[in-house]
Amino acid sequence: MRVSDNEQIQLAFRQAVQRVWKQVVDTPMPSSLDGAINGAALLEGITRAQDSLETLGFRPEHIRVLKTLCVLLKHCTRIEATPTNLGMVEPLFCPVTPVTPASAEAFEEVVAAFASSIGAPKKRGWFRWF
Repeated sequence: MRVSDNEQIQLAFRQAVQRVWKQVVDTPMPSSLDGAINGAALLEGITRAQDSLETLGFRPEHIRVLKTLCVLLKHCTRIEATPTNLGMVEPLFCPVTPVTPASAEAFEEVVAAFASSIGAPKKRGWFRWF
């Protein structure tokens, strides 16, 4: 099992998204966040809906944090769900609130450092043997 599929991590992701969401709107989060969440797919959805999110009152820094949470979950597909990995990753799903431009940038830097620490994703394709 991958870290991204772990219930504890999925819950931490949802709670982090909910904290950001509640800073902006009083309506419940979309039901698309029910069940197992695919970070890459949700990142694409947020990117496509960015204008709509801004219309709802999300500032660029809120959107940056939401996207960064998705990137973090996406990177969690690359590591196994061992107790040690879960213990290291779960605290990362806790961006600073209230969200500010500086805290959004710092959160991006933390997630980038995490991604770098687990190595580059394996390339897949026709020329794997090179």
